[in-house]
Amino acid sequence: MEIINQFFNNLPTILNFAFFIGGLYALIKGSDLFVESAVFFAKKFRVSEVIIGLTLVSIGTSLPELATNINSALKGRTAIAIGNVTGSNITNIALVAGVAIIMLGTIRFDKKLLTRDMLFMIGTTVLLVIFSYFFDGKNYAINRIEAGIMLAFLVLYLYYLFKFEHVEEEAEEHHIKSMTIAILFFLIGFVGIFIGSELMVQNVIVIAKRLSIPDGVIGATIVALGTSLPELSVTITSILKKRSDLSLGNIVGSNIFNILGILGITGIIRNINIFDKLTNTPDTMTLFFTIPLALFIALLFLIFMRTRWELNRIEGIVLLLCYFCFIALSFIGLPV
Repeated sequence: MEIINQFFNNLPTILNFAFFIGGLYALIKGSDLFVESAVFFAKKFRVSEVIIGLTLVSIGTSLPELATNINSALKGRTAIAIGNVTGSNITNIALVAGVAIIMLGTIRFDKKLLTRDMLFMIGTTVLLVIFSYFFDGKNYAINRIEAGIMLAFLVLYLYYLFKFEHVEEEAEEHHIKSMTIAILFFLIGFVGIFIGSELMVQNVIVIAKRLSIPDGVIGATIVALGTSLPELSVTITSILKKRSDLSLGNIVGSNIFNILGILGITGIIRNINIFDKLTNTPDTMTLFFTIPLALFIALLFLIFMRTRWELNRIEGIVLLLCYFCFIALSFIGLPV
């Protein structure tokens, strides 16, 4: 990774722009193949596109967070792990869903997405709050037992989805004709998404530094957005292909997997102590701002979905404003 950073840092700015454009192209084309193959899998296995979005697509687009958290856990910087997950969950709803709703104007969805999956997502967020604040005496931490419970809930949830949630096969023409091609498209799309997002983020950081933009602004905006680029790209592509169920399933599923899967795996590797490593004091920003805000945004999204059983453009604008407030307050800091 350090070699890659040095490579981009030593390039002329015009080549950084060229790599950024190349990354954007790879992201767009990768998302297109990713969504097309996901739709094929949904038809092939007779599950709804919501289920594929909740599982295969959401797990795939959450891999940047997983890689970041495993790396942080191995280095003993576990506070980064929980900050990354909660920040990503806020971004998925406030930014990704906000943009999606504004683009479409109105999004209608299968009621099961709310009564089953959204309520489960709220439950996982509440579980995160409980495990973060309680059961460790005076310490703010998620221990290995709690991490194991998270993983167990994830396994049960996935088992329920694939065991009981089948749909009748639809006679819809699809240009992918075989499982081999679908898997190939999925893998190529997957690689395109992550290489594209990495090229975009790395080169934007270099350009921003050359323009003397402060590191704090870069971290709170570009880097924070970087791990959510896959969700954003796949969601927008799904909308353009009129697959709103897949896009909403991706958002909700990513948030569930971020908490139960990513924090579960991270917590098994090492107890997630929510402490600032430099000062050895509780990470107040994460504990008293990011985690509560993640729960608040999830509840707000639930309320918006329950209102008339649809999402409208005004609600999308409200979510997007919440995201901008989150970025601003993260940069400014809170007197907590």
